Amino acid sequence: MNKIVIYTEGGFYLGLGNIYRMTELGKLLKSKGKDAQITFVTSSEDYVVNLIKNRGFEVKQTAVNEIISLISNLDFNILIIDKLGIEETFIKAIKALKTKTFKVVLFGNISTANQIADLVINAIIGSDFSNKAYIDKYGTKYLTGPKCLTIREEFKHHAYVYRNQCEKILLLFGGTDQTNYSCKVLNDLLKSNIQYNITLVIGKGYKFLEELKGLLSELNNVTVLKDINNVNKVMLANDFLITSPGTALFEALYLGLPCLALYQNESQKEIFRDFLFTKSYEEITNLSDYILEIYKDYKNYLKKIDELEVGKGKNEIINNIIELI
Repeated sequence: MNKIVIYTEGGFYLGLGNIYRMTELGKLLKSKGKDAQITFVTSSEDYVVNLIKNRGFEVKQTAVNEIISLISNLDFNILIIDKLGIEETFIKAIKALKTKTFKVVLFGNISTANQIADLVINAIIGSDFSNKAYIDKYGTKYLTGPKCLTIREEFKHHAYVYRNQCEKILLLFGGTDQTNYSCKVLNDLLKSNIQYNITLVIGKGYKFLEELKGLLSELNNVTVLKDINNVNKVMLANDFLITSPGTALFEALYLGLPCLALYQNESQKEIFRDFLFTKSYEEITNLSDYILEIYKDYKNYLKKIDELEVGKGKNEIINNIIELI
């Protein structure tokens, strides 16, 4: 049996994008490599662990300083890591503790750890948003660019239909929304001269419910959804999405839904600087005007996202991982 360990983290500051991406990858590996046994490893909070379990995977949870020891004691052929900033020493420490050889796959990594990995998949970080496949001087194979995003299967065969009338706005700032854009952007839209119908999605890690409740009193044009599992349907029921740079942004691009992404932190600002439809919240003087500027130029919007080929390399990723077994 082919045994795969996936190490990833998520939470209030990290968000849940890595978790969703890796559980989707796990599903694909199970369906393609039919005898694959997949175990997740994390030091994340219980709600993150339960999220992974609810998607059908075994999870090993431990303290962050025990991760290396835990992974080293597991039996596996492939170690997949999706965690920002993995260092070379981390992988070397695991290799030193194991007698059995294994292959290493890194997602979203630009450190020297890449030099001792077998496969690096950088859809965003370190990709310059260019779709490429190459082998570097260390013998590490790279797959890069938005083509390498693992878009969830539920988005397949669906597409947004442009109505030429922007009335329904979706706000979706991830499972934690660390800067509470849910409240900030909602407040801006409520002050607009345009009477939008607004759908707000919050996740398990959202910690600003009391502030949100204060904004929602006596409003009938705002619907709040919590921890949904039909994101594609909710997206397609709206005319425009405001989100953060991450999973939801690229799912919207995949569907063709007009959108705007606001940086949640300096890391996102550095990674996504000058990328299509991403912006600092502070840069926008009139949110409604900016939404309409993007929305009305839909033909150009489609042209730009077609060039990205978002999510079209899914099979290439799975095949390259399976080839390592």
